Amino acid sequence: MAINKLNIGLISNTASDGNEGVTDQHVLTYVAANNSVEFKELSLTVAGVGTVSSNADAVNTQLTANIDTVQDNVTSTVSLLSSSNTNIDTVQANLDTFATYANTNYAADAANSFSTITVGSSNVVATTTTDNVIFATGNGISILANADSQSLTFSMYAGDIKSDYFTLDGTANTVTLSTDNRPDYTLYVTVGGLIQEPGINYVVNSTTLTLNNTYPILNGTDVEVRYLPYTGEIATVTAGGSSSPGIIGSSFGYVTGGSPANNPIQKFPFSSDSSSTNIGTTILSRQALAGHSSLTHGYSSGGSTTTIRHEIDKFSFTSDGNATDVGELLTATKWHGGQSSSSHGYISGGFQPTVVDTIGKFPFSSDTGTADVGELTQARYTGAAQSSPSHGYYSGGQSPARVNTIDKFPFSSDASASAVGDLTVTKMYGAGNSSSTHGYTSGGTDYVGSPADTDTIEKFSFSSDSNSTDVGELLATTTLAATQNSTVSGYVSNGTVIQKFPFSSDASAADVGELVIGVTQAAGQQV
Repeated sequence: MAINKLNIGLISNTASDGNEGVTDQHVLTYVAANNSVEFKELSLTVAGVGTVSSNADAVNTQLTANIDTVQDNVTSTVSLLSSSNTNIDTVQANLDTFATYANTNYAADAANSFSTITVGSSNVVATTTTDNVIFATGNGISILANADSQSLTFSMYAGDIKSDYFTLDGTANTVTLSTDNRPDYTLYVTVGGLIQEPGINYVVNSTTLTLNNTYPILNGTDVEVRYLPYTGEIATVTAGGSSSPGIIGSSFGYVTGGSPANNPIQKFPFSSDSSSTNIGTTILSRQALAGHSSLTHGYSSGGSTTTIRHEIDKFSFTSDGNATDVGELLTATKWHGGQSSSSHGYISGGFQPTVVDTIGKFPFSSDTGTADVGELTQARYTGAAQSSPSHGYYSGGQSPARVNTIDKFPFSSDASASAVGDLTVTKMYGAGNSSSTHGYTSGGTDYVGSPADTDTIEKFSFSSDSNSTDVGELLATTTLAATQNSTVSGYVSNGTVIQKFPFSSDASAADVGELVIGVTQAAGQQV
């Protein structure tokens, strides 16, 4: 094994004498090939360093670019937020503007708050100076207003109900009430401790309460009248009540149209025996028409001028004025019966120009023509029409032979009529009246032997299907008259005479006034 001599130049990174050829780029290294230690020139590759440097430069460039993008995005977001803030301010301004407009044009504008509030037949109409609706309490009634829940609570206390006490004298069945214009169904009446039914056992007109007995009640009998809580007109009435809408009125009777072909609307009071006044006109002059009544309006249907008519018109009970056209009959008709329920007017029979058996009806709630809902037991015309709270009636007439049949049909369903009784004689051109308990047929032309006009007043019961009975006489023989019904009396208006007869007893009629325009073949209404 040879041992090579090493001089100082071989183990030093610095040339010793300048002859070893060793430079700063040489390093001491072991050479396995000859098993020696020698100085060798250092060889370094810088390509990787360049790559690292390039990558570092690229990263720096990307970072700079991204940072600039983030900065731009932040600047853009700040700008959008500023714009959004402006929009938010605009929305707030718009809301403020709308609130001001709403308060100005609605909350503070009385004319736009409400137009008309209708309770029964009375109206409250908004004005330009106030839109206040005032709820007035009555006997035993209180109202609690809650602003938080925006509610009104009505409560009744019956402990302080007012009452009247009477003792009958054996000569009269009437008492004078301490309160005026109370409907009879708002009273609690006892006679000798027995409860009396409104319209059946008693009726009320203004301050007069009449007990429905044919003979005077025994002397010393006690009568107590208690006034139930009541604040005004009651719009709905239970079946059987004497104030059934369309059948019985408490204030006025009306006469519309008539022969010679005319178009007045005449009105007279029930509270006193007085003549009529002319308050308006129907839509055309006609005769042989029928009358109907709702709580708020009077109606006239059909009739004839030079031709048979199909129009239905109505006029207001709350204000005097002319009638307006509101619908049409299915077929032009005259000399037909006119009945009224609480919700509809009815047309029964008539002449078209053939005799018909049709029963039609039209609503009071909307201006609409008639619909066919049934048939009478036989075709006929010129009969008398009556109405109970639950049924319509048609009595007598011509078919073409004269008849004495009393037909009845229901208001609760669309159905045909059934025969429930007979008049005392065959009769046409009679006038029909209605109390809460009975139907009446007055006057007309009977056919017992030769035709003859009659003055007979006859009545039949609504509670039982039975024949009519003779209960009194008109002032004179009367045909083709208009009729009206108050709570206590039936009225017959014809020519220039207004006459009435009582419902509480079987008695003849009395002259109570005159029509300012004399007519026959007119229609009658009441409120």
